[in-house]
Amino acid sequence: MAFVTKNVALEFGCARGVKVVRTFKETLVRYKLRQLPLHLDVSMEETQFMKVMTWLQDSSIAIWVAESETIWAYPTMLTLHTFGLAILVGSNAVIDFRLLGFSRETPIPPLKKLFGPMWVALAINAITGVLLFMSGARVKGLVIMLYVKLVFVALALLVLLRIRRIVFESETRPEAVTSPHASWLAALSLCLWAAATLSGRMMAYWDWSFGEY
Repeated sequence: MAFVTKNVALEFGCARGVKVVRTFKETLVRYKLRQLPLHLDVSMEETQFMKVMTWLQDSSIAIWVAESETIWAYPTMLTLHTFGLAILVGSNAVIDFRLLGFSRETPIPPLKKLFGPMWVALAINAITGVLLFMSGARVKGLVIMLYVKLVFVALALLVLLRIRRIVFESETRPEAVTSPHASWLAALSLCLWAAATLSGRMMAYWDWSFGEY
């Protein structure tokens, strides 16, 4: 392997050689992973699950996202996913901190306009998240922290909907804004988004999975 990569680097030059070597290594790793059997003591349902993961990862769109050298593939998906998360969580945090008593001079009703950008950001995150998952479904489908993150995201969205209902759509809006219930929901919302962000980041460091891949 070292002999091959060294020759390739020498033949194509430094910059281009490194790129060719990296592509060669990635292709070889993917080939070996697909040839190796999954040594999992799993039930029939789990076997079918892995078949679905393989089908997703081998789809044309997943291969394009994972292997295409264009900047519009994986780099763009990851960038949009990051910006979408920033808009969604950031806008939600503005509402939460206001309900916790920060910046009391800021009126509550105009903050309802933040829900529009939040729903757009959520749609972007959902689309890009699915595409990023598909690009490595055989591995990511077994990562425990991914499902932990999704649970936290789902709970945070439920709390956000509850805040929208009791704060922005309640007939007794002033009383709802100053109620301890609204403050409690705001604090819970911040904790859930923090947990979702942390668990998503820990996917790169904690190798917790349902089996070997």
